[in-house]
Amino acid sequence: MEKIAWENTGIKPLDEHTFLSWLAVFPEGCLVALDGQEKLVGLVASQICAFDPHNPDDCQKSFDELTDYGHLVDTHNPHGNTLYIVTNSAIYPGAGYKLMSALCDLTMELEKKYCAGACRLPDLHKAMLNKDPNQSDREFAAAYVQEIGGCRYRKERRFGPDPVLSVLARYPDAQIYDVVNCFLSEEDAQSCNWSCVMGWENPHSN
Repeated sequence: MEKIAWENTGIKPLDEHTFLSWLAVFPEGCLVALDGQEKLVGLVASQICAFDPHNPDDCQKSFDELTDYGHLVDTHNPHGNTLYIVTNSAIYPGAGYKLMSALCDLTMELEKKYCAGACRLPDLHKAMLNKDPNQSDREFAAAYVQEIGGCRYRKERRFGPDPVLSVLARYPDAQIYDVVNCFLSEEDAQSCNWSCVMGWENPHSN
């Protein structure tokens, strides 16, 4: 499933060592989605950490810094305030959305304040072809995120739906906090290495 999910993205599929690390560190944060034939069609992994999506300093931290290069050994903290999404990969329509919903449920169950993570922008590279040369890459990425993530369907809309952002932005009360360049150790050519910090705040948290 991982090979199919990340095919042609430039992102390496999950290796066995990383998967076993997730199960050893925080098995409750690893969830899967199955289709009607009990076939694996989605996978999500998360950790608990101290992370405030309203804090620009937290948002600007790299994925490697936040997740111990994806292994979670040194970054998972059961006493943290946030369920932080490490990966959400799916090969079936709707699977990623349902996994996001399951993590929000887990956030409430664990009584954490936020469910948050960095959202890829896989169609940004197409939109970048029409970027004004006087506009910085970050400014353009921010405009892309604001329009698509804000679900603004206007006649003069410049960008089409993004296969990841458009789906996750539909989740009730989902918020976009910042646009960041957080993937350092692994190039995400489709997203031009940009992402947006998305999150959901637990309405029952203090």
